[in-house]
Amino acid sequence: MLSLFVLSLLATTSLASHFRYGTLSWAPVPNRTNTIGLSVRIAYRPNIYRNMDNEGQIFTTRFEGLEWAAGILSGPFRLQSGMAVSSGGLFNDFTYANGYVEHTYDQSFIDANAEWSIRLSGCCRINTMRANRNKYYTVSTVVKRDAFLNGNSGPTVDMFPLMELVRGQSSALVVSAFSAIDGLLSDGLMTLRWANAQEMCKFTGSRCKNGPDYGVSLLDSTTGIATWDTRFLNCGEVNDPKCLDNTIFAGKCMNRKHMCPQGNVPSLEWCQNLCAQYKKCRFVSYQSSTQQCYLLKNRGRKLKYDGWQCCRKDRKFAKPCLYPMQAIITVRKELLFTYEFFMLMS
Repeated sequence: MLSLFVLSLLATTSLASHFRYGTLSWAPVPNRTNTIGLSVRIAYRPNIYRNMDNEGQIFTTRFEGLEWAAGILSGPFRLQSGMAVSSGGLFNDFTYANGYVEHTYDQSFIDANAEWSIRLSGCCRINTMRANRNKYYTVSTVVKRDAFLNGNSGPTVDMFPLMELVRGQSSALVVSAFSAIDGLLSDGLMTLRWANAQEMCKFTGSRCKNGPDYGVSLLDSTTGIATWDTRFLNCGEVNDPKCLDNTIFAGKCMNRKHMCPQGNVPSLEWCQNLCAQYKKCRFVSYQSSTQQCYLLKNRGRKLKYDGWQCCRKDRKFAKPCLYPMQAIITVRKELLFTYEFFMLMS
């Protein structure tokens, strides 16, 4: 069994969409020749289907397609499994659900294939994400014939897939993997990498983005550490906040604890990100040459000063930003597993 953990600053927020997350794990069905059982975990927008209000309720999916191997589809390319709302699944605008389905492979298929991929895919991703919104999603796992016939199970992951990171700072993401067979990631028997665009989004792979596209560093395959400097991300800004050039607001700072100016602020976007973190902050004044940022609770007089920029905090600017990421773990170069999670910046 393989477990994957992504550690960061945690908090809560509210989102809206259809598909949020999915993962697969497989195991041979005892006493049934060439039959595999697949456990499916999916997180949805609440009430996208009927009967999703309470733990234990069963509902039927419409948008998820299941591929047992290349060219072997589940029914009319549909996940033929009733999904049950899982314990603790009704959380923070997420409905987390479990399903189970089985398939028997022909002996000719088993004889001809040393390995194959099982894929869950569908449409569509969260439409409020900063990337890949409304695109297809794909999660997959690789079955090794010898492991399957010997009664071994595929890797699994069991954790809530939403992580939160405070924007406007440089942070470390830690991905830690453990396998009952291979031990810790640091033992060097597993490899870890970002999924490529085709692996992550299938039909829309060429237009799909992952961690490195947002400035996240490569995953260290031994330590599982990646760094992300979000200070220059204009995170959350949906509409232009109508900044004024060569102008400074002469209003009052938020409070004594956060006296003006904030120093060593490398960009206007970072100044705006700082303001978005405080309820009392409503305006900013920023000078790039000195990297000074004023967080203001009222605007005050509007004065003309060269080199300054002033902005009113747009309400939409404070909206959290959701970035999809997908990691792939390979155990002894035999069992491959994809895990998708979301980094939320607030």
